[in-house]
Amino acid sequence: MLWSDLQAEFVESLRDPELPVPDGVGLGMRNNLQTKRFNVYRNNVAVGLTENLAASYPVTKQLVGEEFFTGMARVFVDLNAPRSPVMLHYGEHFPEFISDFEPAQSLPFLADVASIERCWNQAYNTLDASQVGIESLQEVAPDLMGMQCCNCTRRSRLLDQRGQHFPSGICTKRQMIPQWPCKNSHQRQNQGFW
Repeated sequence: MLWSDLQAEFVESLRDPELPVPDGVGLGMRNNLQTKRFNVYRNNVAVGLTENLAASYPVTKQLVGEEFFTGMARVFVDLNAPRSPVMLHYGEHFPEFISDFEPAQSLPFLADVASIERCWNQAYNTLDASQVGIESLQEVAPDLMGMQCCNCTRRSRLLDQRGQHFPSGICTKRQMIPQWPCKNSHQRQNQGFW
């Protein structure tokens, strides 16, 4: 059996408690001891991912309470395996999950709060970029100032009123939101800049 197949079997068994302990795990142990130890590991992984979500979404957790948040997070964890070894990235789709999570439907703002927290975490944990100095702005003719567009840095996030956020990276507002021309401030009222 290939190493990648063993890894896939291990991950599958880790996520589904109905599956047996994968071959090769706990060699030499009695079967019941092998299962007990693997179940402890299963639980530790689930608890760790749940705690990671709680650390990433503290306001969301505070709004719904520990018991509700833990239950909601455990459902998310059961459905969403980490895609990266960097736990900072885990839970990036948690706001979308919340918007579809039936028990949270009585709190229509909850997914938006989670989206704001996600944007804040991403912006906070991104490297700083150089800022535009006053000298650069002084070089722009006053009659052209209203037509200038600024580039968003990797630390910036745009979040619309529905909690949708746009990908990070260097891009102009026009590239990110075509209906949001720089010179029309009336359309900016429903967007938040983070």
